[in-house]
Amino acid sequence: MTFVLSRRAFTLGAALLATGVGATRAFAQQAFFRIGTGGTQGTYFPVGGIIANSISATGPAGVEGLIATATASNGSVANINAIQSGASESRLHPVRRRLMGA
Repeated sequence: MTFVLSRRAFTLGAALLATGVGATRAFAQQAFFRIGTGGTQGTYFPVGGIIANSISATGPAGVEGLIATATASNGSVANINAIQSGASESRLHPVRRRLMGA
């Protein structure tokens, strides 16, 4: 039994393969940006979500190739530890504590 590949099948297969290669390159160029916030019931988590959505938006509003997420945490100290360990790239922190020296 011989297998004959038609021109149409070959073209379709080549197009699908090229699409898959392009998709792999597109995903390889994406970077992730995690924002440590606070508990899901507090105010920092929703604010972090809004910031993450703005960064991840398509078009001129967002940053191309960057996917941001807001991650819930146990607060400021946990956020600092997450950055030091590489589990997060950014954090939300109350400014009043910084200004008051705490």
